[in-house]
Amino acid sequence: MTDQAPSNSETAPGTTASGDTSAPAAKPAKAKTKPQKTLPTERIAFAKQLEILRAYGQLGSAGTTVANADVANVVGLHPSTTSLANAFFFEVGLLLKGADGVAPSPEVIAFARAHEWKQDTAANKLAPLLSNAWFGTALIPKVKFKPHKTVEAIAILADASAATPEHKSQLESLLELLQAGGLIQLDGDTVKSVRGGDDSAAPGKENKKPESGGDGTATQTLSVPADFIIYKCKIAPGRVIEIPLPPKYLQADHERLVAFLETQIDDPKPAATADEAKS
Repeated sequence: MTDQAPSNSETAPGTTASGDTSAPAAKPAKAKTKPQKTLPTERIAFAKQLEILRAYGQLGSAGTTVANADVANVVGLHPSTTSLANAFFFEVGLLLKGADGVAPSPEVIAFARAHEWKQDTAANKLAPLLSNAWFGTALIPKVKFKPHKTVEAIAILADASAATPEHKSQLESLLELLQAGGLIQLDGDTVKSVRGGDDSAAPGKENKKPESGGDGTATQTLSVPADFIIYKCKIAPGRVIEIPLPPKYLQADHERLVAFLETQIDDPKPAATADEAKS
């Protein structure tokens, strides 16, 4: 009989019974909580998201649908990246889904047109949609009552959307959007109400537009709702008329308007003189 060494049934810490010394498998990462409201994407900077929105307004200014690839080409992003912003735009009503594709809302078209003239306040044209969106109705009345610290404003938005601290950057984008729309003011660590300034930033207010005569003197003041689109029509060299149009202005309406104007506007060419008529 031969002596045998006693077997050791215990394994060293970190070592499996088969002798594998690899580290134990890590626990799966916790899934990110999904809020009840769609928030702006965190993968695109806020300024770039405004560019995407403006590109939609520019490319779809005639009331036509716009391809995501065309927008991506304009703003210099990959189409798969550009599309990340669309879910939020759809929820707010900035972009509209149609049978033929995606179309910008009238407010976005107005934003793109205004940007050609005054960039710093162009996004005020988005105010009617933003003020009626869930984040606008949640925050704007409270800020009008009294200023709030930024952390308090974010908490209000978080409560309205059931968001968690991991969504903080997206909630901050909502504050930037409301400021761009002229609805709030971010002053350091304080969120304030906007008082005075551009009337188009205040929902429900009317813009006063003077109607000028041929000699440049104002003859009448027109009251135009803030959410209306101003359609500029060049009727002759150096002569442009502005026509207020309602927000829900469709391509068919545009075609009818153009046809009507063609029957109402006189031929800009000067009438022939008597000598020219004889020749």
